[in-house]
Amino acid sequence: MRLGKLMDRGKTAENQQEIILYPSTGKLLRAILLSVLFVAAGVFVLETQTLWIWDILVIPGILFFGAGMLILLYRLINKKPSHVINEEGIWFNPSRSNKEQIKWEDIQNLTIQQISRQRFIGIDLHNMEQFLSTRKAWRKKLIQFNAGLIQAPIIIGESLLSMKLEELHSLMLEMWEKAK
Repeated sequence: MRLGKLMDRGKTAENQQEIILYPSTGKLLRAILLSVLFVAAGVFVLETQTLWIWDILVIPGILFFGAGMLILLYRLINKKPSHVINEEGIWFNPSRSNKEQIKWEDIQNLTIQQISRQRFIGIDLHNMEQFLSTRKAWRKKLIQFNAGLIQAPIIIGESLLSMKLEELHSLMLEMWEKAK
């Protein structure tokens, strides 16, 4: 199974495992469809309404959902993993750079959290300032927003995962405990 698979990287003394997570194709397609519907509804309202107030209300929505649709299309076409979790830690966008790694020793807590109907794994860090010092300004703001909203600066959302959140959380806890 390509999506959300658990791989054994050979028979070693430690029985090293690597979890490679790909975005769920079905969930990506569903999100793209919703984005298309919102953009189409926005364009329809923009074309049919004559009050200028609608322009102010609808144009940001069209831009937001249009940009989201492009990002989701890119994720659908680009078959690279979104996360790699191994004995060293958690890699976000592993094909990009080493900056996106969180080592197990830097993690203070791993929890399953929920806001409204959205569930995710929250990753709390020992030294948040050190982690933020290597991030771009926009990324820092996003991380600080997450930390203020849910008390976890880093999150792995369930919405596009291709495996059960509880299963991933359990595997992550097991690897984190081994690394301690």
